[in-house]
Amino acid sequence: MKKTTTLLILLMLCMSPLVTMAQNFVHPGGLHTLQDLDRMKAKVAAGEHPWIDGWNLLITDPQAQNTYSPAARANMGSSRQRADADAHAAYLNALRWYISGDTTYAVNAVRICNAWSAAVNQVPTGTDIPGLSGIPIFDFALAAEVLRVYPGWAAADFARFKNMMLTYFYPVAHDFLVNHNGACISAYWSNWDIANIGAILTMGVLCDDTAKYNEAVEYFKYGAGMGSIMNAVPYIHPGGLGQWQESGRDQEHAQLAVGMLASFCQVAWNQGLDLYSYDNNRLLAGAEYVARTNLSQPVPYTAYNNCQGANQLWVSINGRGRLDDRPLWEMVYNHYVIRQGLDAPNVTAMAHVTRPEHGSSDHFGYGTLAFTLDATASPYPPSPVAPIPTGLTATAGVSQVTLNWTSSGVTTTGYNVLRSTTSGGPYTTIASWSANTNPQYTDATVANGTAYYYVVSSINQAGTSGNSSEASATPIAAGSLPVGWARQDIGTVGAAGSAQYANIGNNTFIVKGSGTSIGGTGDSFGYTYGVATGDFTFTARLIGMGGTLSKTGIMIRESLAPDAKTIVMKLGDAGWRQAGFGTRTSTGGTMTWIGGNDYTWLPAWFRLKRSGDTFTGYQSSDGITWFAIGTSTIAMASTYYVGLVNCSGSSTGALNTSTFDNVTTEGGGTTPPIAPTGLTALVGNTQVPLQWNAVSGAASYTIKRATVSGGPYTNVATNLNVTNYTDTGLLNGTTYYYIITAANFAGESQNSMEVSVTPVLSLPPVPAGVIATSVSSRQISLSWTASLSAESYSIKRATASGGPYTTIGNSVTTSYSDTTVTTPSIYYYVISATNAIGETANSIQTSAIPGQANYWKFDETSGTTAIDAWSSRSATLATGATWAAGTINNSINLDGTANGYVTLPAGIVSALNDFSITAWVKLDATANWARVFDFGSDTGIYMFLTTRNGANGTVRYSILVPGGAEQQITTTTTLTTGTWYHVAITQSGTTGILYVNGVEVGRNANLTLKPSSLGNTTQNWIGKSQWPDPLLAGKVDEFKIYSRALSASDIYMETVLNVPPAAPSPLIITSGNNQVTLNWAAPAGALSYTIKRATAIGGTYTVIATTDTTNYTDTDATNCATTFFYTVSAVNQAGEGVNASPVSLALGVKRTGTVIGTSGSFGNVATTTKTAAVDGSLDTFFDSPQGTGWVGYDLGEEGKSIITRVRYAPRSNFPVRMVGGVFQGSNTADFSGATTLFTVTAQPTVGVLTEQVLTNTAAYRYVRYLSPGTGFGNVAEVEFYGVVTQAPKITSSTVTQNIVYDSAFRYTIEASNRPSQFSASGVPEGLSLDACRGIIEGIPLVSGTYPIVFSAGNAWGSATDTLVLIIKRNQSIVFNAFARKVIGDVDFVIGATSSSGLPVTYTSADERVATIVGSSIHITGMGTTLITGSQTGDTTYNAAPQVTQLLTVVPLNLNILYQNGDNGQISNTLIKPYIKVVNQDSVAIPYSELTARYWFTAENYAGVNTWIDYASLGASKVKMKYIPLAQPQDGAYGYAEYSFDATAGLLKSGANSGAIQSRLANVDWALLNETDDYSYKANASYSANNHITLYRNGLLVYGIEPAAVLPVLSLKAYYQNQNTSTGTNKIKTYLKINNEGNIPVHYKDLSVRYWFTKDGTASLNYWIDNAKIGAAKVTGSFTNIDPARTQADVYFEMLIDSTAGTLYPQSSSGNIQYHIAKTDWTNFNEVNDYSFLPAALYAENPAVTIYYQQQLIYGTEPSVAANGRIAASDIAENVQSAYIYPNPVTGDRFFVRINEALGKDDVVVKIYSPVGISVLNKQIKQDQSGLLEVKLNDATGAGVYMIRLNNLPAMKLIIQR
Repeated sequence: MKKTTTLLILLMLCMSPLVTMAQNFVHPGGLHTLQDLDRMKAKVAAGEHPWIDGWNLLITDPQAQNTYSPAARANMGSSRQRADADAHAAYLNALRWYISGDTTYAVNAVRICNAWSAAVNQVPTGTDIPGLSGIPIFDFALAAEVLRVYPGWAAADFARFKNMMLTYFYPVAHDFLVNHNGACISAYWSNWDIANIGAILTMGVLCDDTAKYNEAVEYFKYGAGMGSIMNAVPYIHPGGLGQWQESGRDQEHAQLAVGMLASFCQVAWNQGLDLYSYDNNRLLAGAEYVARTNLSQPVPYTAYNNCQGANQLWVSINGRGRLDDRPLWEMVYNHYVIRQGLDAPNVTAMAHVTRPEHGSSDHFGYGTLAFTLDATASPYPPSPVAPIPTGLTATAGVSQVTLNWTSSGVTTTGYNVLRSTTSGGPYTTIASWSANTNPQYTDATVANGTAYYYVVSSINQAGTSGNSSEASATPIAAGSLPVGWARQDIGTVGAAGSAQYANIGNNTFIVKGSGTSIGGTGDSFGYTYGVATGDFTFTARLIGMGGTLSKTGIMIRESLAPDAKTIVMKLGDAGWRQAGFGTRTSTGGTMTWIGGNDYTWLPAWFRLKRSGDTFTGYQSSDGITWFAIGTSTIAMASTYYVGLVNCSGSSTGALNTSTFDNVTTEGGGTTPPIAPTGLTALVGNTQVPLQWNAVSGAASYTIKRATVSGGPYTNVATNLNVTNYTDTGLLNGTTYYYIITAANFAGESQNSMEVSVTPVLSLPPVPAGVIATSVSSRQISLSWTASLSAESYSIKRATASGGPYTTIGNSVTTSYSDTTVTTPSIYYYVISATNAIGETANSIQTSAIPGQANYWKFDETSGTTAIDAWSSRSATLATGATWAAGTINNSINLDGTANGYVTLPAGIVSALNDFSITAWVKLDATANWARVFDFGSDTGIYMFLTTRNGANGTVRYSILVPGGAEQQITTTTTLTTGTWYHVAITQSGTTGILYVNGVEVGRNANLTLKPSSLGNTTQNWIGKSQWPDPLLAGKVDEFKIYSRALSASDIYMETVLNVPPAAPSPLIITSGNNQVTLNWAAPAGALSYTIKRATAIGGTYTVIATTDTTNYTDTDATNCATTFFYTVSAVNQAGEGVNASPVSLALGVKRTGTVIGTSGSFGNVATTTKTAAVDGSLDTFFDSPQGTGWVGYDLGEEGKSIITRVRYAPRSNFPVRMVGGVFQGSNTADFSGATTLFTVTAQPTVGVLTEQVLTNTAAYRYVRYLSPGTGFGNVAEVEFYGVVTQAPKITSSTVTQNIVYDSAFRYTIEASNRPSQFSASGVPEGLSLDACRGIIEGIPLVSGTYPIVFSAGNAWGSATDTLVLIIKRNQSIVFNAFARKVIGDVDFVIGATSSSGLPVTYTSADERVATIVGSSIHITGMGTTLITGSQTGDTTYNAAPQVTQLLTVVPLNLNILYQNGDNGQISNTLIKPYIKVVNQDSVAIPYSELTARYWFTAENYAGVNTWIDYASLGASKVKMKYIPLAQPQDGAYGYAEYSFDATAGLLKSGANSGAIQSRLANVDWALLNETDDYSYKANASYSANNHITLYRNGLLVYGIEPAAVLPVLSLKAYYQNQNTSTGTNKIKTYLKINNEGNIPVHYKDLSVRYWFTKDGTASLNYWIDNAKIGAAKVTGSFTNIDPARTQADVYFEMLIDSTAGTLYPQSSSGNIQYHIAKTDWTNFNEVNDYSFLPAALYAENPAVTIYYQQQLIYGTEPSVAANGRIAASDIAENVQSAYIYPNPVTGDRFFVRINEALGKDDVVVKIYSPVGISVLNKQIKQDQSGLLEVKLNDATGAGVYMIRLNNLPAMKLIIQR
């Protein structure tokens, strides 16, 4: 080192005082003497370097401005940081004044100091006080020591400042040094002590207080705390470096302590005391050590510990190399090197690389300006440029590359990092820094798999060096864990963790985990592990931590149970820096801890070693030098778990991410596990569940799959730590083959046995995770988790919880929007899933209210989760947010710190257009820009509400999106601290409104931005800004987000809901029988009401009920019991309001009647007449023209009342005018003899009703208020209350009541006018009357009819009425279930019985299945029907409840095989059906119950014969007969029926009848045509024929019966003239009637007319010569026609006797031969006969008419139609029956088919009689059925008519009713 000059030694000897200084202090003599200040001033004025460079920095410092404003506080401890900032400003302003001469800076410095000396009135207290308050005290004293030379600082102010130092600041500094807050002496770091000894030293100088000065000096030298020089530099290493006490903590604090202790020595130096050199320049040794450390040069280190286990094992790398935060080195350098001439290379280097010094928050700084003594020795800028870095290495990692190089020397201030993807460049700069010497960089902006090439250059103030040599690396991505590793969450965690691996960096693992803790008696964390056996060493380096953290590290544990025996080496807890060794020696025991390196910064190495049962934990900073942290002996199983752990400390699912590399294992066994056994695979839907047996010693399993047996296999799941797995995403119908292997650290096992399985489709799982979210007042959005294999989803909704639900839509996605909702209804939803298999059950119900999105009540009391009461989107509290009392229950309390906020879910407002956000806020501080809420993603996209904008301190709402301007709602409203405010923002369309306490305070009608404009916001906070603004300090409660814009009234209601409501008024009481009813008006904000009751008006009142309606009925208030008084209070979320004025029936009710009184004054103006006194308004008043004006009521005779109380209010300006006024009652209209009820003796209060209870007992019709003589009637309102004095009136119903014997009965006699007693007579046995309550009740024990006469009475009379009771007994029905029945089963008795013994009747719900026949069931068909049993009761019994049983009738599986036995002949005299009856059922059937029908048309019918030619059963056992049909059916006029004799036995199950060969033929062997027969088939062999029908007991069991067809009546006359001459004396004719229709006709209903001319006057005779049907059966008659018709004056009519039988379809009557002659046997001229045809073969002759039941049905009569008539000749035969059904008509109506000919308009239907007279004329409207219904009238009896539809040709209509 250099030797000091003689001059300097002499100077110091002159200045040095004794150890205990007694002489005067040097002023200024803090950091600077007057000489120092003058030097600075001169150098700056001269512009000399480096002073001018420091000056130029200083004048840009915000704290060096003359506009700086202080924030003085009475208690400096409430914000020591702000106090220190103000001290810095005072110092810098003072310095700037002295150097520049600008007094404005001195004035500002004085302003700052005065502000504090005026404000401080107490010894500082607060966080870390005593302690860190020493820093601002130290700095304030130093600032004042400079400022004291400013003559403008008033002596009084300076004295007050010094008094502040001595009175308030000294005690706190002294207390810390003496007591250290009760901690052990080495508990605090050196800088805590140094700050306080500096504060005491400097205030001693400032205040000329030698004792305090000496106190500080003594502590520096000999103090017990860590701030004394001997403890601050506890170790001097060989070579002279002095290890600093905080070097193992972090470099920021180590440098802080060096700087403060140097300032301490500088003050002492300026007072003549050299402490710099104390103990052989011990401060310099420490400064050299710290400087070298931060030049990134190696230093020696001795482990340091203190009384609290700081346990610092190596030099901390935290903050190492930073040059931007500790401007202290110029002071040290200039003293030791320049002034003292000592050698200090590291301090010198630090001074050079930090030149020119700036300021900082903990140091005044600007040492280049303040302390430079020699420009030559302090060059700026320095020279030369820093050297080129050497030793560059690039290490590849997962998604990153880490660069390391050798420090390029002490002149380097920073580095440039350059990168290329091509060796040799060109390079791009990817990082650059100029204030850090750390030779390391991690490049995280890489693409995995890409090779990168790097070079590095050095930086200092002189420039940039050349590039280093090149290094390269290729980063890779992480993948699945290696074989033998697995991962599992231990214990209960909030979120599942994960793990990845990369074969790089000597095994790199990235693990993520949640969990609440590692320690105690049980753990909760994420574990990535393997299995080891025996002795083992496990090592890992921790290189990265992210997310949230409790602990991370490495672990050995006996099992995966939470409470297992465990050994762990961890890092985490406070500051994520505390290492430790944890041990749980027994299962369920408590973990104990040994501290590791207390300030461990990444990277950090950990190791666990097992040797037998001895476990040791190690820690290292470099992986080379290891420190044993702890050792424990545990009896642990030989096979155990080893791995990496991480725990976030969160119960809500927050994750920690830890990255480890250099993960190595040593020992632990060399044998892989055996192959797994017991592998099974289950069939699933697009998935396969697998399970297998656990393998001992296996850490994990691998599932492998193939689509071919034997492989090749593909891994589908690795690192499994469970013995089951479900393989998903498979193809149904494909067969898959599986094997499994086990693994541990030693390797992988052999394959298991193969299993195969084929997945198939199944019903989807019930949808889960259903969420309903209100999007707007008209839309609710639904979302849910996809259900496996669901093809669609059904959305179902209800308006009541639990349903019933209605399907409102379907979706093929997992979302749906319901836009058919309205607010404020609540809607309930469930979802079901559907695929080809079917539909699932409904999901769990969810609900939402349109317009209500989210509501955080903040009513929780613990935890960090706030539940959303309207949705499922919970909010999360940061650590500075806690629960506290709120406006309603709890709220959140935000402490204003960086963690004082609440996080809401991402996208919370992304769907909102119209919206409202409301909340209650109570501020603890009013910081500019503090947020109520701020929803956004960064500083370019947000919407926020601030309680105080920085421009003018008022409430403001703002919204911004990228590329646009901020849109705002501004106000003039300010919020103060300590008061709850309701704040709300609404937006509808483009109009936004801000409300405070329910009142609009701001509006913007041009808001084009809305919440949805922000997109999916990711940073949604309550209490925190997107910007680095102050956080909200205060409480927030009831935070609501609406998806609609609330109205002003809605907002107002939200505000009133947070204060207790007013009293309900008016409270009205109404009497009832045994009850009273209370009604009241709802006060604003009331949510419910409390009803209270007492027995005296003064109370005590007891709560009897609560309700949310505005009425209540007290049913305990019996008529003759205690009189009750009532009051009601209103309740809401904020609490209970005051009670309403009491009411009671004893006090009566408000009485009104006809208003009476004197006229009003001023022309009887309406607002001042007597009615103004009873209008309910206190704003109007009665004003009489006379002094004694009065107003009242005539209550009426029936309203006469006992007045019990009055209420009154005065005229607002003249309350004195009511004094002396009286309330009176009278029973005369003129109030003669009036009784005074009450006299007003005191001036009443204006604006309210004053109430007075009276003791009056008399009843009055007339009541009034009479003003005093000078009152002029002046009153704003009067009210009278009283009890009406009328007898009761019975109001209950007396309708006859039917009641049940032996069942409880209750009847209440209801009466008005407060009845007090009741009586009754005629009460039946078992019932009784409660004479007080008027209730007849009991259990009747007799039957019959009982009239009860009852009365209700009170003091003023009674009333009587009669109630008739009819008492009957109940009965029931016993009805047993039916056995299953088979079609054709015989009738059976039902058998139900009634308890009364009365008969039961029955009905069948479906008579197509069964009908009721008496008390039996007759089966009519297959299917099900409900049989209902009923008993209607009698005079003794009530009707029994109906009972039903289900009757099921099942089919019988029989059929018929058929063969045509006629050898293919289709038209001959025979039909030969061959049949077999087949039983395919499971039961045998008796043949005797069976019949079969062969359906055919019997042409030329004359009777049908049948034969059974052969039957396997025996021909004698089969019967056959022909049965004709009454109505035609398709292909059948009848059928041949087969039946079986009882001797045929049973047709057994599975058997057949064998062949049954039959024949049938006409009796007369007439031809039969089979082609049109329904049952005919040309079968040459036996086959099924369902046109042959089979019956069991008459019920069809097989086949199809022919369908009914429209009946067609069609008869024709065929004629043959036997005369070859037309002029003979005989008309000789052959005639036959052919039935060409499809229905049989009785001969007796027919007649035939032959029309001719008599050709003379002689009488006529006829002869029936022959008739096939029998001549005797045909008779005739002649009828003359007058007037004669064309070619006919007579007709011969033949009738046929009934014995002739029936003329069947497709048959003929055969010949009827007759002749006609005159009695005089004269000739006929047949040519002019109407019915004549020349002789020829048989031919049709329509001139011969046929009649059916006297109605013409064939032919045309010889007549002409008259006017209004229609003739038979008008009938169009070719359209007969074309449109009409049925025809003939058998009922009272028929139907018309609609076709094109009828058009589309209404149809006119006209019916004419046979003689053409209209009998029906209707216009009928068409419909969609295709049929037109025509109802007949009474005039249309049986007969043949003509019908015309619109203008179509007439048709024949036959009516047979």
